[in-house]
Amino acid sequence: MILVLWAAVVGAIAVCYANFPTISVPWIGVVGLFSYSIPALIGFTTPVVAPGMLTYFTPASDQATGVMAIAWASFAASIVIAKSLQAIDREAIRVSPHPRYVTRFLTITFFISSGIFASFVLRHGLSWFLQTKTEVSNIVGIDWLIWKWTNGLGLIVAAYFFSWSRQCKLYAIFFGSMVAINMVAGDRTTPVIAIIGVIISLNWGATIGRTAFAPKAWLGGGVVLAVIFLAKPFYVALKTGESFSSVFASMSTMAFKQGWEAFGTQELLERIMALSVSYSPIVTLRDCLAQFLVMPSVFGYSSTGYNELIQTQIISYATYGLASNFWAHWWSMFGLVGVVAGGMVYGFSLIFLNNRMMRSKGMGFFLLLMLAATLGVYAHRNSPENILALMRPIVLSYAAVWLAMYIIPMRAAYRRMTPAVATRTPDRA
Repeated sequence: MILVLWAAVVGAIAVCYANFPTISVPWIGVVGLFSYSIPALIGFTTPVVAPGMLTYFTPASDQATGVMAIAWASFAASIVIAKSLQAIDREAIRVSPHPRYVTRFLTITFFISSGIFASFVLRHGLSWFLQTKTEVSNIVGIDWLIWKWTNGLGLIVAAYFFSWSRQCKLYAIFFGSMVAINMVAGDRTTPVIAIIGVIISLNWGATIGRTAFAPKAWLGGGVVLAVIFLAKPFYVALKTGESFSSVFASMSTMAFKQGWEAFGTQELLERIMALSVSYSPIVTLRDCLAQFLVMPSVFGYSSTGYNELIQTQIISYATYGLASNFWAHWWSMFGLVGVVAGGMVYGFSLIFLNNRMMRSKGMGFFLLLMLAATLGVYAHRNSPENILALMRPIVLSYAAVWLAMYIIPMRAAYRRMTPAVATRTPDRA
């Protein structure tokens, strides 16, 4: 079955390259799906064990490996179907915002970020982010969500326009510092998505071959890996006063298994299939639609139903961040047919975001990029409603900046977008 999975992976990559020969959103999906397929590709998984117990490898089952092969095949099929329906935009409408518009956007983002950060300092002290992750979670609220995603948005925009002015360079340093502080507070999701956003934006439209050998792409990839594998022992060492090496060694004899959830999510898929766990598609649809509300919890809806099922009935000591799997969720609803549907939804969603980015005429490009990075990389360790819940504060953060842009007076001439090349109507595949 491993050979079948490898064949599906190679085939899907070939299909993606044939239809998207340049850096675009579907390649984020390829990277994310490949990363979380590695346990099945090498034929091993890691049982989720109780805290303090040593982790170990066990063989991955043919059934779970087959599910990942179906996921890859369905992802490739979504690209083929989109092409046959002429639903893939080929030519970007290339436009650039006015420099003063960019400066205003970054300035407003800066004031929102610095204002929320100042409120944290006033309420909880200058070293609030050096408290334990649990303590930080208890003292922050929706303002923290807006703050961290505003920083991610600001970093991507400032990095993209880095060469435009000294202000953009200063803003890039500021937002990078805020993202780092947020990481020390215990959040690795925002830094990973922000860095991936920077990588994709700086290489947008470049050929795959050229990007594969680009130093900035390798540098960005190295930073992403450092955040994934080294950030946690770094901030734990910083908060406890222990040396980094001792903390890193104490977390696991094979520390990468502790810092990377792919083995854990693969094990969840194994357990759920072995126990024939089922989950209501009606509840999933209800909770997904609820995520389009500004605050679903006010109306009694949540995004944690599938997580709670896993934590209460399957693995009681699985952490919230680990207790989910996109493909397992679809399998729990409809079996193998559900995995096919999940792969289609995943692929079509990425293509939709790519098309919107190709047509984007302004700063909305960066919002769509953050949403694409979130979906492409983090879908596999989350349920569908979790992903939508993760996207919601990103949209709210962008909306806060966008609303301020139109409330604060600005000359109409500076709101216009300046074409970088002649504006063209996108060709259809």
